[in-house]
Amino acid sequence: MIENKMNFVELSVEELAAIEGGFNPFKAIGDAAHDFAKGFQRGW
Repeated sequence: MIENKMNFVELSVEELAAIEGGFNPFKAIGDAAHDFAKGFQRGW
């Protein structure tokens, strides 16, 4: 369930970034959060 919710949020961030175009601080934050989440799932 948590995994699915994270994927949904991740997709939403990417969609927003695509709509905005160019540099998007929300995408930068989303990418950082995504990287952190992946590391967290690996047990860092």
